[in-house]
Amino acid sequence: MSVDLVARKMASQGTPGIGIPAGGAVGQMLAKVAVGDYQTGWVTGGTGEQGPPGPQGPAGSTGAQGVQGNPGADGAQGLQGIQGIQGPPGDSGEQGVPGVGVPVGGTTGQVLAKTSAADYATGWVTPASGGGMGYVINVMAASLATVADGATLYFGCLAGLAPQTTAQLARVYIPKAGTIKVAEIWARAATAGGAENWSAYVRKNNTVDTLIQTIAVAAATRRWTNVALNVAVVAGDFVEIKLVNPTWVTNPATLALGGVLYVE
Repeated sequence: MSVDLVARKMASQGTPGIGIPAGGAVGQMLAKVAVGDYQTGWVTGGTGEQGPPGPQGPAGSTGAQGVQGNPGADGAQGLQGIQGIQGPPGDSGEQGVPGVGVPVGGTTGQVLAKTSAADYATGWVTPASGGGMGYVINVMAASLATVADGATLYFGCLAGLAPQTTAQLARVYIPKAGTIKVAEIWARAATAGGAENWSAYVRKNNTVDTLIQTIAVAAATRRWTNVALNVAVVAGDFVEIKLVNPTWVTNPATLALGGVLYVE
């Protein structure tokens, strides 16, 4: 190209314009900062109005289960519930052993009565005539300190007199004729003594002895009983209770005696 052409071409170009100012930060915009030409600068744009919500996105994947938390405190006790329905009855138990029955035998009009102090000791006896219109005689004695071996003792109507080895000192007089049907004699000893045979009798008029019972027990309390006696008496007869002591291994001591006779 010729020098002349180059000169003409350079003469035809305009003055270079003002370019983009230097500086600025990411996201800033070039904006007019004054009314004059080329008065521009980098500015941060203002926040516009909020647009409408976009559509809901798809649900994300389920996350991993978190660590179990600590147990909470116990709650308050609830109200008592209503009573449940009654359950069905249980099975029946086994039948017990049959009890001791009425003894065999007996005749029309007889009644069942005790024959000894032992359990279930009963027998048929003929009741007294006249509807049982009998009476009771009490017998008693003061306490006897020493109960000697082989002694025979008598007591009757005197509460202040201990049993004696001599008869007729405590006579019990019969007020009305009848039959002695029952005798019940009791003894209480502070020292029980041995279990040798010990016999008690009803002694009438100091001549006739009728055995009440022979017992052999080593107990503080003893009982001689007979509900089947048949000792006929008339007014003016007298009776005493007679005890025949054994030879003791251990003697009873401080012995108190008493009892009743039933007369019909």
